[in-house]
Amino acid sequence: MKRPATPTWDALVALALYSVGVMAFLGPALFAGGALVLGHSESDVWKHLWGAWWMGQELGAGRFPDWTDLQNFPAGGRLYVIDPLNAILAALLAPVSGLVQAYNLVLAFQMLSAALAAWALARWLLGDARAALVAGAAYGFCPFLLTSGIASGIAETSNLAWIPLAVLGLLMGLSGVRGPRPILLGGAGLALAALGSWYYGMAALVFTIMLAAWTARHAAPPTPAAPRATWRSPILACLLGSILVLPVAILFLGTLQGDESLLARIEVTGRMDVSSLDFLHRRGDFKNDADLAGYVVPGKARLSVAEDVDRRLKSVYCGGLVLILALAGLWKGRPWTVFWALAGLGMGLLSVGPFLYVSPGQGLPGPWNPAWAVAFYAVPGFRMVAIADRLSVVVQLCVALLAAAGLARLLPDGRKGTLLACLAAVLVLAEVALISPVPWPTPTAPATLPPQVLALAQEPGPRGLIPLPLNRTNTTLQPGEYYYWQIHHGKPMPIALTTRFPQPMMDNRLVGTLYLCEDPNYGHPPPAAVLRPGLTELQRDGFGWFLVNADQMHARTARKVEAVLSGLLPPPLRFPGGALLYRIPEPGKG
Repeated sequence: MKRPATPTWDALVALALYSVGVMAFLGPALFAGGALVLGHSESDVWKHLWGAWWMGQELGAGRFPDWTDLQNFPAGGRLYVIDPLNAILAALLAPVSGLVQAYNLVLAFQMLSAALAAWALARWLLGDARAALVAGAAYGFCPFLLTSGIASGIAETSNLAWIPLAVLGLLMGLSGVRGPRPILLGGAGLALAALGSWYYGMAALVFTIMLAAWTARHAAPPTPAAPRATWRSPILACLLGSILVLPVAILFLGTLQGDESLLARIEVTGRMDVSSLDFLHRRGDFKNDADLAGYVVPGKARLSVAEDVDRRLKSVYCGGLVLILALAGLWKGRPWTVFWALAGLGMGLLSVGPFLYVSPGQGLPGPWNPAWAVAFYAVPGFRMVAIADRLSVVVQLCVALLAAAGLARLLPDGRKGTLLACLAAVLVLAEVALISPVPWPTPTAPATLPPQVLALAQEPGPRGLIPLPLNRTNTTLQPGEYYYWQIHHGKPMPIALTTRFPQPMMDNRLVGTLYLCEDPNYGHPPPAAVLRPGLTELQRDGFGWFLVNADQMHARTARKVEAVLSGLLPPPLRFPGGALLYRIPEPGKG
């Protein structure tokens, strides 16, 4: 099947429309000149900024970033940046724009790219650039991206563009398009999806299996023309994708294992050792942030908010207008639309996890999701999946394509049809902003540095820093800003990934006591003579400072911490807001 080339005018209309959408959602941060960073102030954004900075530092020094002593000090450890594509892009932009603005620009690029990629897929599939505008708006501005990837700062989940490009390449190959384009597009798309987020690589793998099964069963791909399937290009595309991703996959798996691994501390690889679904009852480490009703029920109150180490905001809402158009595409469409409906349904079932939740807290009592059971036993690597809502991006793509198919049947010819298509896309964006669970305006956090960090940056030497508190006041959330501050002061810290102190630090009598002081009900700390051996251990291990951020503490906690440290160390530097910087003398100097 031969498709017409994309006219320049069609592409420019899509680019202009989606660019306006990006400004509507991300404009305040983009125009703040680096003073604001996209994401909630208590989200994962600070660690992703750190990852981009660290990768840039290591690559600039001619080293591949797989080891750091900036975390888990003094031992350090092996670390894989979970968001390598965005980190590399931000590191390249940072010398020109500054790191914060580079991060914002990368997220804007990801949103725009996702919309354009879905538009390109829908246009090729339907041959209608106007109706495809809705597909780009529905996918590129989906609530999952705006909550998980942007508001929650989980930036690797912003890599949405690669899946539709991979699907486009696979469909082109199955439809008989000759030449290297389907192979390169499909293979590079699959590889970049996996590199952007290994969850998206898993989603692409599951979808590819669905696509292959449907095409083999019907001897034709799920496209309107449904030509006789050709398999050479799709097979070569999958092989190319595997070859491209294999070296990084080996590196990633290597950093998950061994005593030196920082990632192994969060018990990821243990999921591969289980032999049945029963482990989900025993371990309780599965995160259900999606339910089937979440795809269709609007309202800001439907936003999923979870607090463990960071604040995570999630939504899988598809949009009422998009769903209505998708039903029109399915109801009035041709048989090929059944595949996209079934694929969306299957991925929707997977996205709620092994516990089949219909609405929050309402579902089957055990892991009896049939779709999950099939994937768990049949798909290689699927047992590592523990954040199932990330698989919802394929649902968003399937629904977006069906919506474009529905709109294509409704649009009149001529300029009026083009204007109606643009209006439909704008209404999709308006619903996301005003009616969906997405927080509006998009959350941002100030990227200014407190005076204690500026002072610490002037302190000489590479010795270690112990920042306090470990938990914020009245919450289990831990201060991710410590990672952002480290970008500027450069002092290594004992915290590792989750911002928790490693066990050897907690076993230190002084550090353990300071942590206990964060509990308002903790009694009187032991006398200085009892805690002094702990201080000696810290001196021996190369620690040079305590940074006490009193504004994040209970007043009673701050007083106890100050009393403990003032009994052991010289008077601190004091800063507005109550922050205290204590210097730990080097061994033999005090």
